[in-house]
Amino acid sequence: MTKFVRIALLIGALSFLTTSQADTRPNIVLIMVDDMGWSNIGPYGGMVETPTLDRLARDGVRFNQFYNAARCCPTRATLMTGLHPHQVGVGHMILPIRPLPDGDPENPRSAFGLTSKDRAKIPASYQGWLDEAIPTLPEMLKAAGYGTYMTGKWHLANEKPGTWPRQRGFDRFYGHLAGTSDFFRPANLHRGNEPITATGERYYITDAISEQAIEFLGEHERKQDKEPFFLYLAYNAPHFPVQCMPEEYEKYQGRFMEGWDVLREQRLAKQKRMGIVPQNTRLAPRPDIVPAWDTLSREKQIEMDAIMATYAGMIDRVDQNIGKLVRHLEQTGELDNTILFFLSDNGGEAETGPLGQFDFKTLGIYGKGGNKYGKGWATLSNTPFREYKHFTHQGGVQSPLIVHWPAGIAKGNRNRIMPQSSYLPDLVETCLDVANASRPKMKNGKAVPDGDGISLAKTLQGAKAPLHNEPIFIEHEGNRIARDGKWKLVAYHDKPWELFDLDSDRSESDDLAKMNPQIVSRLKVAYAEWAEHVGAVDWTVARGYSVYGSGKARFNRRQKKFRLQSGADLGREQAPYIAGRGFSVSAQIAEPGNGVIVAQGGIALGWALFVQEGKLIFAATDKGKRTVISTDTVPKANSKITLRITKSGEVTLRVNGKPAGSGKLPGPISEQPLDGLQIGKDSNGNVGDYPSPFPFTGQVKAVEITFATRANR
Repeated sequence: MTKFVRIALLIGALSFLTTSQADTRPNIVLIMVDDMGWSNIGPYGGMVETPTLDRLARDGVRFNQFYNAARCCPTRATLMTGLHPHQVGVGHMILPIRPLPDGDPENPRSAFGLTSKDRAKIPASYQGWLDEAIPTLPEMLKAAGYGTYMTGKWHLANEKPGTWPRQRGFDRFYGHLAGTSDFFRPANLHRGNEPITATGERYYITDAISEQAIEFLGEHERKQDKEPFFLYLAYNAPHFPVQCMPEEYEKYQGRFMEGWDVLREQRLAKQKRMGIVPQNTRLAPRPDIVPAWDTLSREKQIEMDAIMATYAGMIDRVDQNIGKLVRHLEQTGELDNTILFFLSDNGGEAETGPLGQFDFKTLGIYGKGGNKYGKGWATLSNTPFREYKHFTHQGGVQSPLIVHWPAGIAKGNRNRIMPQSSYLPDLVETCLDVANASRPKMKNGKAVPDGDGISLAKTLQGAKAPLHNEPIFIEHEGNRIARDGKWKLVAYHDKPWELFDLDSDRSESDDLAKMNPQIVSRLKVAYAEWAEHVGAVDWTVARGYSVYGSGKARFNRRQKKFRLQSGADLGREQAPYIAGRGFSVSAQIAEPGNGVIVAQGGIALGWALFVQEGKLIFAATDKGKRTVISTDTVPKANSKITLRITKSGEVTLRVNGKPAGSGKLPGPISEQPLDGLQIGKDSNGNVGDYPSPFPFTGQVKAVEITFATRANR
C-alpha cells in the first residue's frame, strides 16, 4: 500500500468518525403546553384522551417531582436560558401586548402596552424581557451546529425586534410574541419578524403551529439533513380564552357531570394505582370558595360540564397534533434519535372565581368559546395538590414531564416513573449535554452566569441517585420555595414559611415548621442567599417593579372627579385610582341597549356596570372572588344610573333615583386594576360574564366618577 493511499484512507476514516459523531447527536424537541394542570393528561391520571402522550410515556419515562417556575414568563425565561428568571430580566412578567381595541376584525393587530423606555429605571432583574446579553438555548445549540426552529408562544420580548425569536437564535419562527391569543383570530401572529393575518378555512392556532413545525422540519430535512435540529413547540393551549373546536366539544360534553368532588377522589385513586403519587398521598381540601358540586343546580352543573369539556377539548387537540409530529419523525427516520420533552409551564390557573367566566351559549361554536374555566375545575386539574398558577405550593409548580428518546433510554428503563426532584434548569443542561454544546462565559461584553441545572442524561439511562445534593429555589410574586431532598420550605408572599416532608405528605397537608425549627432556619438562610445572588427582592418592593404598574407615584391619585364621554379609554395610570377607596358612578343613558356602560380592570381584578338581556348588572372581581349584583330594572331612554361603592364594600344601585339593587363586596377593590377604564365597551378582558368587548348597543351620553368625601365614606 502506497503512502498516498494510507494517508487517503486515514483521512477518510477520520472524516467518517467526525461525521458519525455529529450524526449520533440527537435531535431535540421541546413541547410545552400552557396553564395545564398536572393531572389532566392520561399518563398522570387524567380524563382527557391523550393516546400520543400515553405512547411517549410508555416508551419513555415520566417524572413525578418536576418543577416549573409557577407562571408562563418565568418558566419560559428559564427554559430558554437554563438560568433563574431574575438573572435574565424576568423577575416577574413580560411587557404586556394587547389587541388594538378598534382594530379591523378581519386583520386583527396588537401593540405593546409598555416599552423598554418606560422601564429605564426598573432594576435589570425585573425589566420585563429576556436580556439580550444572556445566551439562549437556541443560540447555544445553533453554535453547536443545530438547525433551530420555533412555533407558538414566545412571551419573552419587548418592542425591539432584537428580543424576538429570530434574533434570539431561531432560524425560523411562526407564532405570537404575546402571552395569549385568540385561537381562531390571533391578533399578534408573526412569521419571522413580520406580522401576518391568520388565513385558511377553520383556522385554529393549535393546528397551525403544529403544521408549521412539521413544515420547518421538512425543510430542514431537504436542505440540511446531516445536521441535527432543535424544535421548540410552545402551545398556547389550554390557556384562556377557553376555545376548542366543535368536534372536541361534542366529544367531551357530558363527561364531567359527576363533578369535581367525585372526580378528584377517582383521579387520586387512579394516580395511586399508576404509582404516579405515593400510596400515602391525601387529597388537598377543596377550597372554601369552591362550592360542593351537589349544591349546584342541575342547570349550573350542565354549564360547568360544558366549560370543562371545552378545556378538555383543547388538550385533546394538542395531543392529536403531537401525534402528527411523531408520525412525521417516524416517516423521516428521526424518531429513534430524537429526545422529546413534554411539560406544562405552570399549574392549572384559578384567576377567576370558582365557576369561571363564560357564556354557555357560545361554547362549542367555531370562532367562539369561553374565557376561563374557574377555580372549581382548576382544583380538579391540579389533583391532588394545593393551589394553582402563581403559587409555589405543589399545584402551582409541579408539572408533568415526559421524556422520550428510544436511542438514549434502554428498553429496560422505559415506562418508568422517575422520583428524583428536578426543575427547569435541568432541561437546558440536558440539552446542552446531549448536543455537546456549551454556555459561553461572555456575551455582549458581559459575564454570563453559570447555570444551576444538572443534566438528566444519567437518570434517563437508569441512575437512581438524586439529581440535586443542594437545595433548589423558586420565587414568583413573593411566593417561594427551598426544596432539599424530601423537605420543602414554602411560603406565600405575605405569610410565614411552612415546612413539608414530601415523602410522606405530597399534597402539603401537615405543616412541620414548628417541629423542625433547625431545618426551617437552615433553608431560610439558604433561600436568602440565593435570592440575593439572583436579584430576587421582597414582593412588597418588587410589586412596584411589576409590568402591571411602574410605582405608586404615577397613579392618578389626586383627581377626585372624572367626566367621561362614550368611547373614553383611560390607561391604568390615567384611570381613577380606586384601590382601597369608595367611589360613586353616575351614567346618563340617552338610548337604551345591551352592553358595557363602564368597565375598569379585567378578568382577575376590576368592576363593570353593564346591561345584559335588558337587565342592569354590576360585577366586581378581586382576590379570586367575583361578586355579581343583578337587578330586574330595564334602563329606558334618558335614564340616570347611579352606582355607589363605599370603602367598606357596600354597593347600591339606583335608576332615576329609585333603588334598583344592593349588595356587599368583601371590601373595597384592593389594588389598582391592571387594565384601564373604558366607556361603552370592555376590550381589556371581560370583568363580567359577557363576551368581550360587549359594546353598548344604545347610547351612553356621559359617565361621571367621583370619590367619596371624608364625611360620606
